[in-house]
Amino acid sequence: MLTYTFSCFYIRSTELTSDERMIGCICKRFQDWMPKKAEIDSDDNTLLVTKCVHEMQEVRVMESITSFAREDDNGKYNAFYLMNLNIAPVEATALFSFLGYIKNLHVLHIAGCRMEHFALRELAKLLQKDNEITNLQIVRSRISDDGAKHIFDALTNKNCEITQLSIMDDILTAESAKYLSDTLKSDNCKLSGLDISNNELADIGANHLSEALKSDNCKITELCISYNEITHAGAKYLGDALKSDECKLIALYLNGNEMKDGGAKYFSDALKSDNCKLVKLDISENEVTDVGAKYLSDALKSDNCKLTELNMSGNKLTDEVQSI
Repeated sequence: MLTYTFSCFYIRSTELTSDERMIGCICKRFQDWMPKKAEIDSDDNTLLVTKCVHEMQEVRVMESITSFAREDDNGKYNAFYLMNLNIAPVEATALFSFLGYIKNLHVLHIAGCRMEHFALRELAKLLQKDNEITNLQIVRSRISDDGAKHIFDALTNKNCEITQLSIMDDILTAESAKYLSDTLKSDNCKLSGLDISNNELADIGANHLSEALKSDNCKITELCISYNEITHAGAKYLGDALKSDECKLIALYLNGNEMKDGGAKYFSDALKSDNCKLVKLDISENEVTDVGAKYLSDALKSDNCKLTELNMSGNKLTDEVQSI
C-alpha cells in the first residue's frame, strides 16, 4: 500500500548534480505509481499520488505524471474516466487540478462517484479554466439539485467550453431544471447537447426547460429527458416550445415517461408547425395507444413536418398499427 510520505525519495546529496535531477527522480517514482490507462478507479492509489504531488506545488512534477494520459495508441487522446470514487474534500482540489494538466482532454466521464458540494465546486472551477474539455458525463453519482447548480453556474462562464452535458441516473428535480433553464438562456452557455435522463424533473421541470428552449440564446439541438415522470402536461410545455421560432431542437428523446395519448396529440400539433425543426422524436414506452398513433400519423402527412425518425416502440399499440 502506498504511504503518504516522501521518505522513499531521499537521495544522498552527493548523488545530486542539479535541481533538475532531483525533480526527475521524484517524477520517475510518481510515474511508477500512476495507472497506465486514462482512468482512475477505487482500486488504485492515484488519488493519494495526486494529493502528494499537489501539496508539492511543483508544476514540473504534475506535468510529468499526467504525461501518461496525453496520447493513446494512435497518438491522440480524448477521454478520461473517474470510476466509483469517494472524492473527499481533501482530495478534490488535487484531483481536479491534476485533470487540468492533461493535454487534449475533451471528454470527462464520472461514473458512480460520491462527490459532496466542495468536490463539485472544484469540478466547476476546472470547467472554467483554460482547457479543452467539451463533453462532461456524470452518471450514477447521486448529484443533488444544489450540487448540480455548481456545474450549471460554470457553464455560464465565458471560458467554459462544454458543448455536451450528461447528468444521468441521479436525483435532479424540477429545482435543477430551473437552474438549468437560467443557464441555457445565458449567451455564454455553449451547450448544444443535453442528456438528463433518469432523474425526477416531472412536468414542472419540463416547463422550465421549455422556457429555455424558446430563448434566442439557447443553443440546444439535442435533448434527452427520458424516464423523468413527464405526463401529457409536460408534453404540452415541450410542444409549445417546438412551435417557437427560436427553438433549435432537431432531436428529442422522451422514452420511458407517462405522456399517453394526450402527449402524442401535443407533439402532433407541434410537428405541423412551420417553426418546428424536429427530425428525430422518441416517445417509446409512454403508454400511447392507437389513438395517439393516429394523431402522429396525421402530423407526418403535413407538409410542414420535417420528422425523419419516430420511435413509438413499447407502447400500447395494436398489431395493425405497429405494422404500418
